[in-house]
Formats: sequence, structure tokens, C-alpha cells
Amino acid sequence: MTEIEKKAQELQGKMEAAETKAENAAKEAAAAKAKAEETESKLAKAEEALEERKKEAENLDKTIQEQQKAIEDLGKKLKERGEKSFDVVLREFMDEHKEEMETFVKSKTYGGLSFKLATANITNTSLAVQLDPNIHADKLAANAFLTTFPRITRTGNSIEWLEGSDTDQTDYVGEFEEATKANSYAVSGKTRKFAKIGSFIEVSSEVADWFNAVYQWARTRGIARILRKADELIWKGDGEDATKPLHVYGLKTSGSTAFAATGAKYENATIADVILDAIAQAKANGYSANVAIVPTAIEAQIRGLKDKNGNYLFNQVTGMFGQVRVITSDQLAATEILVADTSCVEIIDRGDYEMELERVAGKDGWRVWLRKSFQVKVPGPEKKGIIYVANATTAIAAIAQAAA
Repeated sequence: MTEIEKKAQELQGKMEAAETKAENAAKEAAAAKAKAEETESKLAKAEEALEERKKEAENLDKTIQEQQKAIEDLGKKLKERGEKSFDVVLREFMDEHKEEMETFVKSKTYGGLSFKLATANITNTSLAVQLDPNIHADKLAANAFLTTFPRITRTGNSIEWLEGSDTDQTDYVGEFEEATKANSYAVSGKTRKFAKIGSFIEVSSEVADWFNAVYQWARTRGIARILRKADELIWKGDGEDATKPLHVYGLKTSGSTAFAATGAKYENATIADVILDAIAQAKANGYSANVAIVPTAIEAQIRGLKDKNGNYLFNQVTGMFGQVRVITSDQLAATEILVADTSCVEIIDRGDYEMELERVAGKDGWRVWLRKSFQVKVPGPEKKGIIYVANATTAIAAIAQAAA
């Protein structure tokens, strides 16, 4: 390569480098411009937001001023009408009867001193602080069913699942022969709508000074009442596809299998033997019962059962009787028992509680609404894992060994 060619090549390389540098500079400039435009846009939006906040602050300040003026106007009206707060009236009253009170104190007698305090012109604003801020009410019983079975949250207006059945034709097949019997299968879709329960409480304007406390208590108490009703309906709800699809499908009415003695006979049969036989019935159906829900009277009987050596059969610490945990519920009648595999049941909630506050038309008060949607899901086959004993006395007779 000649010297001229070398210089030409070197010059070409410098030109290409310069072009690349120029291109990079152009890209950087474009990026800087885009970033500047983005920053300018953000600043514009921030200024708009600031203006909105200023307007909101001005409106709030205006509202506060209006409320302050209303309070001042109310004070003027009360003064014009001669109304006074309780503490002012009491102080004036004590000044008026000062001598009588001093005389009574100096006399050291144990009699009573009473006066009639005129309250016609006393405003009720200062009386509010005299009341107990707590709201006292009866305790509600525990919710055995809600705390025993799985609870799942779903959305929508209904729940759906599939149920299948099959006929087994499996048999011997000879050498070089084909199976001649076919198994049959059937699958069907099931749908169940949510049931909604709810209630409301009305609060008069006389308790306006404690409205927040009343509102919170109404909400807490309302939820407790709804849960209590839900627990009852999980047990004995009368939901039915044809006539009551929007009711709860209770375990007792449509989600269990009636107790049927297995054929085993028990010497000196007791409540405990009925539970053991119900466990055996569920096991024969392929399920493993792990809870026995009973009324208080039957739970007391189970607690008192002893073996031949005088040892209690019921574990007083764990609440276990054999393989099942004994749970007490006041929802059951005195002779009822439910032995269940908890995996067979789902309590399905439809989202959160619905709460609504409204002014009562034509009344001086408020109404607090509270509603809840839920449903019980027990697919047909799983009913065989939930054994319902309608009458423990009859069940004992059915499994009792005949006297020799």
C-alpha cells in the first residue's frame, strides 16, 4: 500500500469516527429533549394538582367558616331563649342555696337534703358526657358450625361444581379376547345461588353525641347477629332447588345422610357407642369422620363416660373422643348428633359485609343496614361422609345387644 493510500484510509477512518460521534451526539440531544419534555409535562401536571389542592383547601376553609358561624348563631339563639348548660345551672343553683347547704353540713346530721332543680331551660349538650360511653348487651353463644367447617370466599351470584357417577363393568378377559363390557360414566353440573341475610338498627337523634360509638356497636353487634343466624341456617336452613333456591341449604335438611346402624351390637350401649357406629357408617362410605357436634346435654354425658378401670374416655384437655373432636352447639335439639368428615363441607362467603347508613324518612333518626351473602356446599357423594342422628335414644336401642 502506498503512502497516499495509507493516508486516505486513515482519513476515511477519522471521518467515520466523526460521523459516529455526531450520530451519538444527536441521539443524546434527542434523549435530553424528550426527558426535558417529560419533566415539563410532569411539572405541568404537578401545578394542576397543586391548584386543585388549593381549591379543595379553600372550599374546606369556607365550610369550616360556615359551620363556625352556624355554631355562633346557635349560641346566640340559645342565649336569647335563656337556655343554659347543665353546669351553669348547677353552679347558679348552688350559689342560690349556699347558706342552706352550709347549715346542713355543719349540723352533722345524717338525714337527707333535697332540692328540685328546674331543668326546663337546660340544653342537653353538656349532659352527654354524663353517660357511660360503653354499650352493654347480652353475650351471644359460640358459632359451632362456622368455626368447624372450612370457609371459602367466592364472588359472583352463585357457586357451581361437577358431580360424576360411573358403573363398573371391569371383569376377566380371556387370552386373545377383547373386553365385552364397557364402563359407563355420567357427569352433571350443579349450581347453587347465594342466600342473603341481614338486618338493621334504628338510632334516634337523641344519641347523636354518641353516634360514632352507637354506629360502631351496631356494626359489631350486627355482624355478630348475622354470624349467629348463619350458624343456625348452616344447620337447619330449608334451601331447596325447586321452591327455595335463595335459602341456605342446611346440613340437617339437605346436606347429610341419616344414621343407619351398621349391624354391630354393643353391650350396655351408650351415646358413645352411637358415635362410634356413626363413625363406622361414614368409614364404610369411604370417609373419615373427625368431628361430632352434639347438644350440651349429650356432651355432658360423653364427658362422664369411663372405661372398666374408671378412666375417662373423653380427653378433657383436647376435647377428643377417640378419633373425633366433640363440639358443643345449642343449635341441635336435645337428642340430635352430627358426626362428620369436615372435608365434605364448604361454607362459602360472597365477599365482604354490605353496610349502609341512611336517614329515616319521616323520623328523627338513622338506620344502619347490614347484610351478608353465603351458602353451604355439600356435593351429593360427600353427604355420605356426614351422618345425622335424629334421635340418640332410638339409635341406642338400635345398636344395643339383646339381654341374654
